[in-house]
Amino acid sequence: MEGRKVISGKMLAAIAGILLLVMGITAFWQGKEKTEDGTTLTICQDGQPVYSCSLQELMAMESVQVPVKMQSSSKKTEQGRYQGVWLDTLLEQAGAKAEGTVVLTAGDGYSSAASGEEAGFILIAYGVDGDTLGYYEKGGTGPIRAVFTGDVYGNRSVQYLTRIDVKS
Repeated sequence: MEGRKVISGKMLAAIAGILLLVMGITAFWQGKEKTEDGTTLTICQDGQPVYSCSLQELMAMESVQVPVKMQSSSKKTEQGRYQGVWLDTLLEQAGAKAEGTVVLTAGDGYSSAASGEEAGFILIAYGVDGDTLGYYEKGGTGPIRAVFTGDVYGNRSVQYLTRIDVKS
């Protein structure tokens, strides 16, 4: 057959793989729910979403203010009165049971794990010293952050928190 090029099976498989990858990335980004303030916190039980709330909805919940001092290896010591909702309270409202491990994940992929028993010491914060935490894009540590109030070091705290996954 003159003038016609034949595509090999390997080339066809590579093209199909690239198309599937592009479709998967597109579906992932379209699946990220956005609210008017740009933030949605999703709570999952064993990988299945069971609850989500916007920053505004989180701020409307009964909150506490907790004095926290965290040492950091890359920044100066962070200190202030953080405002937010206790993780165990939020999980109860979501109908999720913190019987196993709780994985807290940031929008940039960073994650930290805690035992279910620690949920009463983790503050899902949206403010510090009367101000908001600020958005990641503008150099802030929020707008939502998981703060381990009993830890001296801030390495388990999760800035830019977007997902909480409770595993049995």
